[in-house]
Amino acid sequence: MKIFCAFDLCCCLFFSLGIILGTLDFTFAKGSKYFPPASDRVKMNIDLDWKFLRGDVSGEEETHQVNELPWQKVNLPHEWSIEGPYLQQQNTTQGFMPQEIGWYRKQIYLPQGYEDRKIFIIFDGVYRSSDVWMNYAYLGHHESGYTSFIIDMTDYVRIGNRTPNGLRVRVDARRHEEDMYEGCGIYRHVWLLITNKLHIKYWGTFVSTPHISDSNASVSIKTRVMNEYPVAKTCKLTSRIVDAQGIIVAEAVSQRVIPGESEFEFTQSAEIKQPHLWNLDDPYLYRIFQTLEDQEAVVDSDEISFGIRTIQFDANKGFFLNGKHVKLKGFNAHYDFAGLGTALPDRIHWNAMMAMKQAGFNFYRSSHNPATPERLDVCDRIGMLVWDEIERKLESPEIELPLVEETITQHRNHPSIILWSLENESPLEGTTFGTRILKAATELAHKLDPTRPTTFAASMPVDKKGYGDAVDVVSYNYHWERSDKDHLANPHWKIGGLSEYSAARARRGVYGIEHFRRAENDSYFDLYNGMVQNMYELCTRVEQYWRRIKAREYMAGGCLWSGIDAWGEGNVWPLVSRGDGALDLCFFPKDAYYYFVSQWTEAPMVHLFPHWNWEGREGEQIDVWCYSNCEQVELFLNGRSRGSLAHHAEPAAWRPEGNNDIAPEKSETAPEHFAWKVPYEPGSLRVVGMRDGRVRCQTEIHTAGKPDRIELTRMMAQYVPEDQIPPLVADGRDIVVIKAAVVDELGNLVPDADHLIRFDIAGEGQIIGVGNGDIASHEANKASSRKAYNGLAAAIIQTTPMPGNIQVKADASGLKSGKMTIQSFAPKPAQVVVVGKRTTHSDKEPTSSVTAEIRDAFGTVVPFAENSVTFEIKGAASFSDGNKVLVVKASAGIASAEFKSLEQAYQVTVVAHSEGLFSGKVTLLVK
Repeated sequence: MKIFCAFDLCCCLFFSLGIILGTLDFTFAKGSKYFPPASDRVKMNIDLDWKFLRGDVSGEEETHQVNELPWQKVNLPHEWSIEGPYLQQQNTTQGFMPQEIGWYRKQIYLPQGYEDRKIFIIFDGVYRSSDVWMNYAYLGHHESGYTSFIIDMTDYVRIGNRTPNGLRVRVDARRHEEDMYEGCGIYRHVWLLITNKLHIKYWGTFVSTPHISDSNASVSIKTRVMNEYPVAKTCKLTSRIVDAQGIIVAEAVSQRVIPGESEFEFTQSAEIKQPHLWNLDDPYLYRIFQTLEDQEAVVDSDEISFGIRTIQFDANKGFFLNGKHVKLKGFNAHYDFAGLGTALPDRIHWNAMMAMKQAGFNFYRSSHNPATPERLDVCDRIGMLVWDEIERKLESPEIELPLVEETITQHRNHPSIILWSLENESPLEGTTFGTRILKAATELAHKLDPTRPTTFAASMPVDKKGYGDAVDVVSYNYHWERSDKDHLANPHWKIGGLSEYSAARARRGVYGIEHFRRAENDSYFDLYNGMVQNMYELCTRVEQYWRRIKAREYMAGGCLWSGIDAWGEGNVWPLVSRGDGALDLCFFPKDAYYYFVSQWTEAPMVHLFPHWNWEGREGEQIDVWCYSNCEQVELFLNGRSRGSLAHHAEPAAWRPEGNNDIAPEKSETAPEHFAWKVPYEPGSLRVVGMRDGRVRCQTEIHTAGKPDRIELTRMMAQYVPEDQIPPLVADGRDIVVIKAAVVDELGNLVPDADHLIRFDIAGEGQIIGVGNGDIASHEANKASSRKAYNGLAAAIIQTTPMPGNIQVKADASGLKSGKMTIQSFAPKPAQVVVVGKRTTHSDKEPTSSVTAEIRDAFGTVVPFAENSVTFEIKGAASFSDGNKVLVVKASAGIASAEFKSLEQAYQVTVVAHSEGLFSGKVTLLVK
């Protein structure tokens, strides 16, 4: 498996932006390393320095008086529901936290040089029902909380370094879209996009590979180009395909006259010889660099990352990737985290997908909404297949079809996506109206993307009213019996499998059934109200479901419900989460996580549970379970063997006539864990795993003594080696999750420790959230302290824009402090952006100046960059030394140059280049 390294993270951030600023214009031969030429396109992140107001203000967009209200300074991504308060009368699906109205505002400066450009703003995600104003002009409304949207602000902005533009956004989160926690706010990134009036439409390029063989892959490129000039333009579109080393491997060129105020879709094709296929273990990505020329001058550019692979669902054999059978080992996950709610820094997406990948999962279902762009980028780069869910409710064609178009248009270039899902547990399943919507949605999906099938996640029978025939792949939540029945009755149906399975609830480190009460009637409830099963029940459930999926060759696979605990759906006070994940809210693993490790990974492993602290139960039989991928395991209590057990048999293949005559050990419900009854006595439990008669691995748990100290580590270090965790970037955005463990004098985790842990930060970091994985905790999420839950707690620390050390200290009453130091590093320069400044004139020698800014992948100035910048001037002007080329060393990320005109009125283009960075340019009209 390819490890996602620091370089990959940088590439993921950079390439996902679509920022193509280019270098100076050179001629490139096929087979050489390619750098695209500079264009008028600039894309920059504007997440920092917003103001937020909780609550609604009547007429806010029209009055200046609101500036006197108590606006709070925030950075994006941001959501405020996670701040509480928890109230029993609030919606349980939202974790008993509020859904409200809020306002955001921000000042935006647009420098000289953008006067004749198009100015767009892109919202990756706002929950929900958002209205946008610019300089008190209403720009528009977007209803969905999950699809991204772009707004043209060109006619409403003011250009000039000293002239601020007032952006206002109203967010109304009172009506939830899903039956899960959704938060409130601008919880994803926001970007500015500046282009020429002749430009490639944002989300306007679709790349597909219709024919693939070992020797050749054909690439189809469809690109929408917009001409927003009033006159016709003759333009040339060049698409160059480069490999992972940046070498050009194919090229396509097209020319077209596009009438004024219109758009045209170019269709291009290219061929790649000996294509390097994208797969799970080698997720190889190509890139397409596109340049758009107007009379031989490059005016726009774009970049698309894509992979070459084939996908196929078969009615009898399941799923195939690149012609090879792959069982879809899937999991469901929402998009939230302890302490943060839904406002996730990009690294959380890497953490989530990598933690699941390390257990052998290869398939992520974005339940129940379109996936976050950054999460899709991660899946592309680590080799994680994706079920992209478009909507849950299937309410009407008027709601469904626009969501289908938005999602597919925005996401269809991601090679990780293999399915478009049109609904989950809709009340319209099996109805005439539901079938009508599904048929229309599938038809639209095929039009937008003929390369991927559609599906749904059904909870009711789908063999009625043509419902199952309205999609390409049929999938079921939990009901394997219906899947078997439909497979026999409709042998042409392709069965995606169990889109959800298990759904048992268990809290990390809890081995007895728990009950929670509803205060209003003081009675116990079932799974969906008050009962939380123990860890044994959760493990048993996942074992039995996965055995059924393994036994059915016709099933493509299944998705665990859920991979990760999520906020909401606790269903009874005080539960703020269902607690049915293999990982908890902090991404701490539950024992069930290791079942999948034992099933899907090769390196010898053993995992033993429960803990061995059972004071007062001496002599009682304790259920001791183990997961291992070894042939045989042996358990020792205080050095005495408790028996050796052989690995369990695989389930017998499912047969239509039934499997009643097979041996019990091959049944679908046979256990897949090793189990012993062990009379409790303090000391140690040790288990060894053997292959070929030799001990290959072992683990040991001890009866922990009194709590002694706090140990601090990086949370992700439990999944990947520390040297493979991407370095922490000092950009005010990146984060690290710190795990705090309460241990005894010998370093054993104290399994019932609940000390209040106080986190203190010194240096270049700040705490932005805390958690402990307890689904019944109502402690503050935005705080610097948290009680340990079964020995563990976590703090989320965000960098500042200053690189340096972050000292983390954790204190608790009666314990020795935990300390660790983390280093953050300056962001790597990625691009040069050129902006014009105000012009000064004298009668004899008018002069102007330009500034080259060394920016990172987010489009933010790198304050420590000292790159040499080469300015090149084109037009009736020269630099102060009389030359057309000037080299300046940047200071604090800035390099400036003055130039003088050779005419009284002129247009000048300045291009700035720095070695290894994408270049930028600006065109100024000086009068």
